[in-house]
Amino acid sequence: MQIIRVTDAPGSFKDRLIYLILHELPNFTLYECKGKGRLELFSPADTVVLDNLHLATSACAIVDQIIKTTETVKQVLLIDQDQDHEFHLPKINIQRHIVIDVASVPCRRVPGRDYYRDGNEAADAIFNITRAA
Repeated sequence: MQIIRVTDAPGSFKDRLIYLILHELPNFTLYECKGKGRLELFSPADTVVLDNLHLATSACAIVDQIIKTTETVKQVLLIDQDQDHEFHLPKINIQRHIVIDVASVPCRRVPGRDYYRDGNEAADAIFNITRAA
């Protein structure tokens, strides 16, 4: 299972680009994680999108739940809006961390992360990564 973290427009940028990017994916299941410690799972698609994971009461429990209960999932997109948020996900390897940074002042750069200043380029990158899985 491929796990990709996407930080959507960190900082004060109010419009989220992840919804535009999701239109590029042929098939996905979106779960809202804000304020949750568990999800009610229902026949997830090949791609599972965990939105607002940084605002979950237990991000680790949610990710663990997805990994343990779904055999058909090929990739999981962990969506947050804070590139510095630490999820503390033991035994989980996040293969890529993509940061969509379209604010007028670029956010701080951290080695090992892929930064995109253009939403279309970010969409293409995410689409290509998920298609390859």
